[in-house]
Amino acid sequence: MYYEKLDEYYNILLQEYREGDIYFFLGVIANILLVISLIPTITHVIKINSTHGYPFISIIIKVIVALIWIVYGINRKEEMIVLRSVILLCFFLFFIYMKSVKGV
Repeated sequence: MYYEKLDEYYNILLQEYREGDIYFFLGVIANILLVISLIPTITHVIKINSTHGYPFISIIIKVIVALIWIVYGINRKEEMIVLRSVILLCFFLFFIYMKSVKGV
């Protein structure tokens, strides 16, 4: 089932690209790069076991923004926005966990 859904997304991307909607394709690339850009930060936090230097209020604001994007994506039926925002929300919740529960 999971692979069928991925195949469906791939076909949608391919169809949009073939139809000349370069902006849709650019949006997909931007979403992928945004998520990938957080991987070094997550790796660093895990490696040093600390979120020192990341202001707590900044993380809270990012969580709120991710939630707003999720609501927006669901309302507009934009699966890519919802998927990206859920992934980002998980990253930010991990930061909150590290800051508040582990106290680092």
